[in-house]
Parts: sequence; structure tokens; C-alpha cells
Amino acid sequence: MDQNSLQLEEIIKKLKEDGLYPGSPGEDHLTFLWKLYQGSQTKLQEVTSSLTEVRQQQAEEMKEVENYVAHIRSLTEEREALTTDFEKENIQLRIELEKLQVQQDSQLKEVEEMLDQEGLNEIAQSSPSEQIAYLLVERATLLEKLELLEHKLDAHLQSLSEVKRQDELEQIHQTLEEELHQQRESMKRTKESLNKEQISSIQNPWKKLFGIHKNVDRLSADNSSYDEELDKEKRIRECVERDLDEAARRLQMSHEEIRRLTDDLLIKDKVISELEQSLQKTQQETEKLKDTLLAAQENDSQELQKAKEYSSRLDKEILALRNRVKSLDSERKKLAEQSEKSASESLACSSPKQNTSSLHDNETLHKSCQLTIEERESLNKQLLHKLQKLQREHDETVERNEELESILGETQNQTKEKMEFFEGQTAGLQKMIKNLEAELLNLREGKDDMLGTGRTNRADPTEMPDLQQILSSNEEKIKLLERQLNKEKQEQQRLSSQLVSTQKAMQAVKEEMQTSTVKMKELQGDLRCLKRAEQERNFLRVANDELERVNRAQDMKVILKTLLTIYFDITTATFPHSIQVSDITPFFFFLVIPVG
Repeated sequence: MDQNSLQLEEIIKKLKEDGLYPGSPGEDHLTFLWKLYQGSQTKLQEVTSSLTEVRQQQAEEMKEVENYVAHIRSLTEEREALTTDFEKENIQLRIELEKLQVQQDSQLKEVEEMLDQEGLNEIAQSSPSEQIAYLLVERATLLEKLELLEHKLDAHLQSLSEVKRQDELEQIHQTLEEELHQQRESMKRTKESLNKEQISSIQNPWKKLFGIHKNVDRLSADNSSYDEELDKEKRIRECVERDLDEAARRLQMSHEEIRRLTDDLLIKDKVISELEQSLQKTQQETEKLKDTLLAAQENDSQELQKAKEYSSRLDKEILALRNRVKSLDSERKKLAEQSEKSASESLACSSPKQNTSSLHDNETLHKSCQLTIEERESLNKQLLHKLQKLQREHDETVERNEELESILGETQNQTKEKMEFFEGQTAGLQKMIKNLEAELLNLREGKDDMLGTGRTNRADPTEMPDLQQILSSNEEKIKLLERQLNKEKQEQQRLSSQLVSTQKAMQAVKEEMQTSTVKMKELQGDLRCLKRAEQERNFLRVANDELERVNRAQDMKVILKTLLTIYFDITTATFPHSIQVSDITPFFFFLVIPVG
């Protein structure tokens, strides 16, 4: 009883502080209760509006999170597809590298065998650059030797022509002197015979005349045969000089052609080196892209794991909300049955405890909702940050892919142009080789003719070995050019195979893009399913809010009824026997303590 009296005193003090005295009329009590009810109602409306706003924000954030999760899934699938494509490309490139290495080894072996056959064992084990440098040096020395031989040949030809002329003139002079000597001797003999046989000559005039005519005929025949031999020798000498001039001219043309071909080969080597550098750059870029894609794939796998955990947690929350809705619905039904069965007095006794428990439950629910909202906001911020990061990485990968496609297109165009240029150059070189072969045949025929004429004319035999050396050097140069042409053909075949492999890789990338689009469609279907689940969850939340609102309205009605009865009893100062002070005090504390 002491405790009850103390509680009543405290209640009266609190009411006095608020301006309500025990002796005041019932209207003042009702107005005070009405003000308290209006204040609690406004606070409830504010809280419900804030809760609806928070739930709307939460729903929007959940939609954004689902969109983000779907986007992450699509990005991961795309990256997985790209990684598989790059792995396939890497395998193909490794196979091509092995083939190229085998080809290079076979080419090096062929070059070594050729050098061994030619007697160049010193260069066989050296690098290709050293071999080319050695061959260029040999070429320069051979050109110098050719020039020296040409100068020597010209000087030799001039000296030979002068010596031949002098010899011929001396021979002609000697023959003429001998003929003159013979004629003088014959004239002396004729004179002596005339002096000795004057008498016999007078007796035989016909015989003398016949002998003189015979001598004259013999001298004229000798002169005519000598003139014919001189003409023949002149014609032979002119033919030889003409053939030598033609051979020198052809040699000069072959030298010029060899120089032009070597320049073309150097240009082609430069072009091939540039193409190899561009291919190396593209390979390095593809390796960098693979590394970035692997890193992004790892990050995406982690993000996917987190998103899966978050989605599973959301599913658990949805199940908990459904169970909560069911429990609230059952509680509402129970409260409705109890309110219908119980009378006003029993309600006045039993309802305050239940109302206080429901209020405490609502407060705990509100706090848990706030905590979940804060957690989801932080999660949404983290996911948005990661989404922006992934979007930037995706944009960078797209830009790099576009750059690679443009580089591949440029390289394909350049290789096509260079292949056409090389084909034209090879056709021209083949024609030049045929022309050189024809010239070689002509030179060999001229050599045979010159050898025949030299034997007939008994010329100097030192000319022929020089010409043979020149012809053999030209044949060696032509063989070297043919080898270089074969090497260029092999390089062209290698470049064409690389082009085919790059085209196949591009086709594989296109096919992977198609598969990624199919996967994107599947992900869009999954996203629609998630949206439907989100709508269902929102519907359950709305139903839960509606049930809570109905429960609060019923609780407020019960509280108002009990408060009215209590204040009516206080004003009359007549308490019923069924109501005790310990049952009334919680309602006064509820009036004093603000809601929420």
C-alpha cells in the first residue's frame, strides 16, 4: 500500500507540473488526454512517413544493388569469355612460335649446309647478321676485283690491238721486203740471163715472152692471196673487238642489275624487320591485356562471391519478414478476438501491459530497421565504388580492344600492300634472272667463238682465263641472288601464315562476342527474376506495414478507452474493486513519457 500511495503521489505531482490538478473538472482531463493523443498521433505519422521514405530509399538502393550485381555478372562472364579466347589465342601463338622456330632451325641448317658446300665453314656457325656482313664485304671485294679486271682487260685489249697491228705491219713489211728482194733477184737473174743469152734470146723471142708472163702471173697471184689473208684477219679482229665490247657492256649491265637487286633486298629486309617489330608490339599488348583481364577476373570473382552472400542474406531477410508478417497477422487476429470477448473493465486491466509490450516491440523493430538501413547504405556505397572501378576497367579494356583492332587492320593492309609489292618484285627478278641466263648463254657462246678465233688467229691465251673468271663470278652472284629470292619467298609465306592466324583469332573473338551476348540475355532474364523477387519482398513489406498500422490503431483505441475510464474514476475518486493502483500506474507513465 505504501508503494501504491507513493506512486499516486508521484502521478499527482507530475500532473500538477503539467497544470492538471485532481480537483479540476473532467473536461480539462479530456482536453489534456486529447492533446496527448494528438501529439502521439503526429509523432506516429512523422515516424511512419520517415519509415516509408527510408523503405523507399532502401528499395531504390536494392534495385541499384541488383542492377550492379547483374552488371558485375555480365562483366565477369564477358571477362571469362575474353580470357578463354585469349588462352586459345595464346595456345595458337605458341604453336605458331614452335612452327616458326622449327622453320628457322631448318633454314639455318640449310644455310649452314650451303656455306659448307661453298667452303665457308668459318661463317656457318656465326649469326645471320655476321654472315650478311661477310657476304657484303665479299661482294664489295668482288666488285673491286671486277673493276680492276675490267681496267686490265681494257688495257690488255688496247695493248693487244696495238701489238697485233704492229706485228701485222711488220709481217706485211717483211713479206713485202721479201717479195721485193725476190723480184730484184729475179730481175737480176733475168738481166744476167738476157746478157748471157742475147743470141739465144734473139733466136727464141716467144720463149722469153712466155717466161716473163709466167713470172708476172705468179706475182699477181701472190699479191691477191696476201690481200685476202689481210682482209680475213681484219674481219676476225673486228669481230673479236666487237664481241669484247659487247661482253664488257653486258658485264656492266649485270653489275648495275646486281646492285639494284641488292638495294631491293636491303629495302625488303628493312620492311620485314618493321613488320616483326609491329608484331612483337601487338604480342606485348595482348600479354598486358591478358594480365589485366586475369586481375579483373580475380576481383570480379571476389565481388561475385560478396554479391552472392548479400543475395543469400537478402533471401533470409525476406523469409524472416514473411514469418514476421504471418506472426503479426496471427497476433492481430488474436487481439481482435480478445478485444471482442473482453469487456471494458477487463480491457482496462489487461490492455496496458500488452500495449506497453507492443510499443517495446515496435521500438525494437524501428531500431533494427534503422540498423539494417545503415548497413545497406554502407554496402551500397561500397558496391557503387566497386561498380565505378569495374566500369572504368571495362572502358579501358574496350578502348584497348578497339586500338588492337585498328592496329590489326593497319597491319593487314600493310602486309597486303607489301605482299603485292613483293610479288611484283619477284616477277621482275625472275624476268631479270631469265635475261641474265640468256646473257650468260650468249656470253658462253661468245666465249666459245672467241676461243675458236683465238686458236685460228694464234692470239694471246691469257685473255680467256680472265673472261672465264668474270663469267664464273657473275654465275656465283646470280646464284646468291636466287638464294636471296628463295629466302624472301619463305618470308612472304611466313607473313601470309601470320596473317591467316590473326584473321582466325579475330574470327574467334567475334564468336566469343556472340556467346557473350547470349550470356547477357540470360543474365537479363535472371535480373528480371530478381526484380520479381524484389517486388514480392516490397509487397510483403507493405503488408507488414499495413498490419503494424492496424495493430497500432487498435492499441491506441484500447489505450484511449482505458485512459478515459481511469480518468473518469480519478475525477469521481471512486475506484472499482477490480482495478488496483499498480495496474493504473503504467498508463500514467505512458502519458508522461513521449512515444517513439
